[in-house]
Amino acid sequence: MLSGGDADGARGLEEIKAAGGITFAQSEDTAKVSSMPSTAAATGQVDFILPPQAIAEELARISHHPYVTRPIPTKIVEELQCDQIHPSRWKSGG
Repeated sequence: MLSGGDADGARGLEEIKAAGGITFAQSEDTAKVSSMPSTAAATGQVDFILPPQAIAEELARISHHPYVTRPIPTKIVEELQCDQIHPSRWKSGG
């Protein structure tokens, strides 16, 4: 979940897409601050622009896809656990 004024969330979307992730933006007509989803959409990095309920439904659908449900390689799990134990390794969003 990303949120932010200026282009903070938009930069995060670019990072997610660069890592092969799937991105969502809330539809402008359902957002309290319509500039946030419009800034995100303008990046060209948004896969889905949906109202909140539809985002939840799409996440549920995607969660059953074979690419998502396959086991995570042990090396990645170990690296994630290490990052959780050692916050000094976390990257700052600046």
